[in-house]
Amino acid sequence: MSIRQLTSEIASLNKDIANLQEKYAKEKKLESDKKLKIISIQKTITKSTSASMLTAKQKQIAQLENEIAQSTKKQANLSKEIASKQKKHSDRSASLIKEQEKDAKEKSVSQDNVLKSYELKIKSLQQQMDKFQINDITE
Repeated sequence: MSIRQLTSEIASLNKDIANLQEKYAKEKKLESDKKLKIISIQKTITKSTSASMLTAKQKQIAQLENEIAQSTKKQANLSKEIASKQKKHSDRSASLIKEQEKDAKEKSVSQDNVLKSYELKIKSLQQQMDKFQINDITE
C-alpha cells in the first residue's frame, strides 16, 4: 500500500474508533441512568406500598434490568469492535512506518545517485580543463 492510502485508512480508522467510543460512552450512560432509576423506584417502596403497586414497581425494575442487560451486551460488542479497529490501526501504523522508511531509503539512494553523477561530471569537466591548460602551456 502506498503512504497516501495508509494515511487515509489510518484517518478513517481514527474516526471509526472515536465514533465507537462515543457510542460506548452513551451506552454506559444509559446503563447508569437505568440503575439510578431502579434505585429511585426501590426507594419508593415502603411497608405501606400496596400489593398491586409493588407488583407494578417490580415489573418496572425487571424491565429496567432487562434493558441494562441489553446495554451491557451492546457495550461488550462495542468493546470488541473498538479493539478490532485499534488492532487494525496499529497494523496500518506499522505498515505506514515501514513504507515511510522504504520511501526515505529510496530517496536517499536517488539523491546519492544524483550526487555521484554530479561528482563524475565535475571530475570529467576538471579533466577537460586540465587538458586545455596543458595545451595552452605547450603552445
